[in-house]
Amino acid sequence: MVWDQLTSHLEVLWGGILAFVCFAVLCFCVIRRIRTKPWAIGLLAVLVHALVDYPFARAGVALWFAILLGIASRNEPEPARMTR
Repeated sequence: MVWDQLTSHLEVLWGGILAFVCFAVLCFCVIRRIRTKPWAIGLLAVLVHALVDYPFARAGVALWFAILLGIASRNEPEPARMTR
């Protein structure tokens, strides 16, 4: 009985820590992209909203967020330099 409660508590604890780390890494990546892609601030706004609500429970918000995150994370090649 006690062992079941302890393992259940640890599962919740480790799941929360893992979710927090994933959320922090995602926020860090989005903040880095805002310098090169100013429109990515909208992604940060959705992440801040996710701290107090569950916007990703709606399929439309989750899909748009995933699409825009993919576009923001794309590395664009540097423009070719003209040489003489």
